[in-house]
Amino acid sequence: MDPRTLCIYVDESGNFGDVRDSSRYCMVTLVFQDETAKNAVLEREYGDAIFRLGADPESMVFHSAPLIRQEDQFSAMSRNMRGKLFYQMLSFVRKSDLRFHCFAIDTRFVASEGQIVENLKRELQTFFGEHGELFDENTTLRVFYDGGQKGVSHILEGISESCPCAVVREQGVTQGTCRMLQVADFICTVKLIGLRLDAGLALNLSEQRFFGSPRTFERNILRKIRSKEI
Repeated sequence: MDPRTLCIYVDESGNFGDVRDSSRYCMVTLVFQDETAKNAVLEREYGDAIFRLGADPESMVFHSAPLIRQEDQFSAMSRNMRGKLFYQMLSFVRKSDLRFHCFAIDTRFVASEGQIVENLKRELQTFFGEHGELFDENTTLRVFYDGGQKGVSHILEGISESCPCAVVREQGVTQGTCRMLQVADFICTVKLIGLRLDAGLALNLSEQRFFGSPRTFERNILRKIRSKEI
């Protein structure tokens, strides 16, 4: 059997013991894509679309939360412009040959950040144990994570401990240098909002201004990426 490389792109939300974040949920998102996926054309189309909107696709790093809240590099952008950027990323995700899975913990039911980390690591190990179709002994798993939280890096150790194939942790990657980490950020944000809505929580003020109603968010955003979820 020919060797194969499966890339895994990681993003997180919440406090895993390294940041101050009082959010109810902690989430780790894994985006899976075969290294041979033909994304060059989609990357070019996405960059061209961003350029036509008046933004620089080289310097603009897509980061969902600041875009929704109109912060940082998006602070001077109108709601209309930010919405167009958001939907361009949604289109890129829908067209891309990728799959994803999100692991989440409700922090109300854990005693510490350390317990959050250990619980999510076990969930990740269980997932890889149950989804052997993703890889085989001839597969190399390349894991891309910007190292933002040490707790998440510990969770990701569960991949090596669960898989019979080679696992390589890529070093020095950032959202600015890796488009697929921007994709992982987008999916993590969308799924986290969906999780909060499922729990009966309301959109916050920034999300209301950006998306409108929960029903609109469900119909126009969340529903359109469900086919990519493992």
